[in-house]
This record gives sequence, C-alpha cells and structure tokens, in this order.
Amino acid sequence: MQVIEEASLPERPRVLVIDGLLMTAEAVVMALGPLAFAGHLVIPVTGDHLREAVSWCPEMALLDVDSVAGATCLECVDILHGANIPFVVMGGDLDRPLLGKCIHAGASAVVDKSSPLSDLFGVIARQLAGEVLLREDLRQRLIESYDRETQARLAPFEVLTRREKFILSELTEGRAAESIARRASVSISTVRSQIKAILQKLGVNSQLAATALVQQAGWTLSDDTTGSDASDHASFIARDPSQTSS
Repeated sequence: MQVIEEASLPERPRVLVIDGLLMTAEAVVMALGPLAFAGHLVIPVTGDHLREAVSWCPEMALLDVDSVAGATCLECVDILHGANIPFVVMGGDLDRPLLGKCIHAGASAVVDKSSPLSDLFGVIARQLAGEVLLREDLRQRLIESYDRETQARLAPFEVLTRREKFILSELTEGRAAESIARRASVSISTVRSQIKAILQKLGVNSQLAATALVQQAGWTLSDDTTGSDASDHASFIARDPSQTSS
C-alpha cells in the first residue's frame, strides 16, 4: 500500500482522494496543498485500504467512478456512507447508472471530469462549507438513469414465483436441494422441480449459472419473505397458488 499525504497543519480540512489512477490522484493531492487543504490517497484502491484511510478522519472524500471498478466503487460508497464521510463523485459520463447509485447512497455532488480543476476545488470548498451542491434536475436525471438500469437488471427475476424466489435465494446462500427441502419441510422432488423451473425461466443451464446471475444483478429475496421462518417458507412452498405443480 502506498500512501501520499500533503504536509499540513492540523486545522487544514482533510480531503480523501479515491482514484485508481496514481498520476491523476497525485495531481489532485498536490494541487490541494496550496489551497489550504490536506490531501490523502491510498493506492491501490481496495475496501481494506480505504478502511485504513478512513481512520485519517477526513472531512470529505472524492471518488473517481471512472477509474475504480464497479464492485469496488460501490464498496467504497458503502464504507464512506457507513463512516458518515460526505463524498463527491467524479465521472466522465454523467448518464452512467453508477453515478445514480452513488447519489442514492448519499453522494452530495457529481463533478464532470471534463471540467477544469478549479471547478473541482470550488466544489470541495462549497462541500466543506455545507452548501447544497447538486442541481435538482441533474439529481433527478441521475436517479432516473439508475432506476431504469435497476429495473432492467432485475427484470429476469420478476417472472419467478414467490417460492421460486425463496429457493433461488437458498441456492445463492450455498444450500443444496436436500438442505432446502429439510428447512422447508417439503419433499426433495418438490424442490428439484422448482429448481428446474427457475433455470428455465432465467435461461441458464445450471444452478451455478443461476447463482452467478444473481450475484451479477445484485438481486436479493424480496422483503415479503425475508422475515419469514422455515415453517412460513414451507407453507408457501406447499400452497403457492401462483404456479401449478411440476
């Protein structure tokens, strides 16, 4: 791990720079010094390294969504949100659904990377001053883009019945058909029939492919069954009227 930090007085506002490109991150950190900010970055960008950097207690963070892989980027967003660190995202494509996800998660502004550095530093100053940074029309456009992408990503799972969703969730947790049958107090043939139906509806050939699709889409079991216990699951598996017996 490489850490670069501007020498600064303790009272200087601390800005955490999260950027997968070392040259860009170094340039931002170096430019922050003369502007009375303390810059700090961690290379490479990983969840563990960001958690270490959070201990530096920054007043805010900059996150470049173009240079950080999608899954890592979302992990960074979760870490910053959990640590109550305000953050601004930078990107070259303001229509990317990932930016909308960041806004949903609490990002206070989006900076177009085609803008001059002076614009970025202005956003930093305004963020630290507690100003509202994101225009409402841009905020709505980003959120709508995120919503459209989310709907498209989760659409394949909408065709599943309630019991099929439960069984798919169990498979994703690594449970075999025999274990699912025991937990739900139903026959193994019932579970296997449902697994076959799930694979057909999702257009995949194996349970491994189905769970990979779940992980790629970020799908989770809907709230209407998450809180149920094993007996509840057994009840709806046995009596779900939305699907005829296989």
